[in-house]
Amino acid sequence: MTPSKGLGGRAMRGTAFSIGGQLISQVLRLTSNLLLTRLLEPDAFGLMAIVLAVTAGLQLISDVGIWQAIVRSPRGEEADFQNTAWTLTVLRGIGLFALGCLVAYPAAQFYGRDELLWLLPLCTLQAFIQGLESTKLALAVRKLMVGRVVIIEIVTQVIALAVSLPIGYLTHSVLALVVAVLVSVIARTLFSHFLVPGPLNRFRWDKSSLHEIFSFGGWIFVSTSLFFVGTRWDVFALGKLEGMAVIGVYGLAQMIAQVPVIMGEKVSGFVLMPALAERFREAPHELAGDVRAARLILFPAGAVMFLGAAMTAPAFFELLYLDAFASAGWMTQLLVLVGWCAFVQDSSSRAMLALGNSRGITNGVRLVATVAFSSLGFWLGDNDGTSALVGFMIGNACGSLVGAVGIGIALGRHGVPVLSIDLAATAAFMVLGALGCGLPYVLAPLLHVSVSMLTLVSVVVIVGPLAAFVAVRTKRALRKSRL
Repeated sequence: MTPSKGLGGRAMRGTAFSIGGQLISQVLRLTSNLLLTRLLEPDAFGLMAIVLAVTAGLQLISDVGIWQAIVRSPRGEEADFQNTAWTLTVLRGIGLFALGCLVAYPAAQFYGRDELLWLLPLCTLQAFIQGLESTKLALAVRKLMVGRVVIIEIVTQVIALAVSLPIGYLTHSVLALVVAVLVSVIARTLFSHFLVPGPLNRFRWDKSSLHEIFSFGGWIFVSTSLFFVGTRWDVFALGKLEGMAVIGVYGLAQMIAQVPVIMGEKVSGFVLMPALAERFREAPHELAGDVRAARLILFPAGAVMFLGAAMTAPAFFELLYLDAFASAGWMTQLLVLVGWCAFVQDSSSRAMLALGNSRGITNGVRLVATVAFSSLGFWLGDNDGTSALVGFMIGNACGSLVGAVGIGIALGRHGVPVLSIDLAATAAFMVLGALGCGLPYVLAPLLHVSVSMLTLVSVVVIVGPLAAFVAVRTKRALRKSRL
């Protein structure tokens, strides 16, 4: 039992809800994309990838850590603080919609696609709607009562799926994806106000609350801006270098590679950061031990998810998707390495936020490394075809690794030494990944079988025993862990 009454139990329940909810969420997401690939061309998915990258970028570069401030601040449960935070999100949403309208023309000219003239304003409308979302969701996360939050997310995904399929069938256009996004955001915003207990938000402008939010969130603005460019650089660059059809397939590969990343982020955001923040408020001297304990639980479980995604991807796309999307299988395997490094970096970032440090120097280093390495890889691949794409993706992974190492060094300077754990876990992950994903390409010609079938064998031989070991070890660790 921790100094905070019931923290261990709440964290375990929050972890269970987060993982269970994400499993359901990802099944719905994969089902939706699988069905929509029967209705839409890769080009439509490419356009949507660019649009979502731009809209996500606008949101990230305007992020001042409002949600994180509610979760972390001692005043996070005060009505004045929450209502002031909500007022800020509403104003931010209006500004984001205006920015989306402004960047539509330059984006359309850059990519040579007139559809972006109306797609970007329509999609950035979601930012305005999200700005109206109740702070009661953030308060629920602060208290590690994430069950209702997870249910809302699942229901909104079901609504999006129900909307996108008939529109896709009738129009066979990217409009199906756009409308689904807008409808799901509207539903989530309404649910946040009327299905979560607590008073409705009202407009408020409390100067002391503003000062606290901006003093904490100013560096989050810088950090998330750099993080956005570093993580979305590949989509923006390849959209220009390779075209929308390639980006459409690449986006589906990202979808699979992001499954374990998103699950890790949900656990980190819904459980790890609130738990660490609560522990830090009451026992700051024990944070280093808490962070290391959390990593010894998160990393083995994460390795199972990432390796499973990498080793099943070739068969997944070969068996379930049309031939036009088959190359997403090997793309996923390279993107999983990027995802693992992002997973490591994200878990460290949550600890930094719990410490009250929101500076994003590491994201700046990652951005420079990513642009440099991916550009070099594309150039070494002769600037054309599959070899250039592979070189670009390997360079992108190298940049992501630099970011993970950088945040580990930064945590060490704050008295939380985790770099050795991070490097050991990453080395073990890369060795297992090389065996499970690389050997099938070597053995397939010798055994006269397909690569995808051999990677499925790798799942059974490598991931199966590891998953069993992780299940037993995690169960024991959760019983003993203070988190």
